Amino acid sequence: MKDGQAAIDKGAAVEAITFYSNLFLKEKVVPPSAPNDSYRQIMEGFRTGQTAMVWHHTGSLIEISAALKPGEQFATAPMPAGPKAHIARVAYAGNGIMKDDNVDAAWDWISFWGEKDAAIALLEATGYFPASTAALDDERIKSNPIYQAASQTLDFGRLPNSFVGAAGWSENVVNPTFQSVLTGQLTPEQAVDRMIEGLEAALR
Repeated sequence: MKDGQAAIDKGAAVEAITFYSNLFLKEKVVPPSAPNDSYRQIMEGFRTGQTAMVWHHTGSLIEISAALKPGEQFATAPMPAGPKAHIARVAYAGNGIMKDDNVDAAWDWISFWGEKDAAIALLEATGYFPASTAALDDERIKSNPIYQAASQTLDFGRLPNSFVGAAGWSENVVNPTFQSVLTGQLTPEQAVDRMIEGLEAALR
């Protein structure tokens, strides 16, 4: 933030874009199809052993667990720390009551989802990690090594960027611009200039 507005440190951004794009362009540790891969291709690459590691969240855990044996054929780990910070994204989901209609039933429903048994049932069915601290202390989570990375991430994870225009800027500027670096259409410097221009437009 600069003067109350979202802003980009150009030097740091160029350094970051260079590092991540070089994993593909120079180090060749990313599948050649990466610039055009969607979620489906990324998950299939990991599931079939074409990709050794995938950066994702617990939402893909059930799909991977159905194909590979947890603890034997795959494991989880927290995001590693970089030279300046230890960062990972967390996005908390919650329920809310928007209308007074059937408010007692709505409150009963929300209260039910706040119980640890319900939160863990949701985790086991979908892979989505519970936000309930009571659920985190439950042995079904504490004793399962596959969940430990998610528990550890809660200590340093950050909420995603949140400002008016953030979603559109990310989807329509940041992602396609980074893709253009991977395909050789833009340099990291040109990409960051475009991201800065897009951010300024999004904030108007």
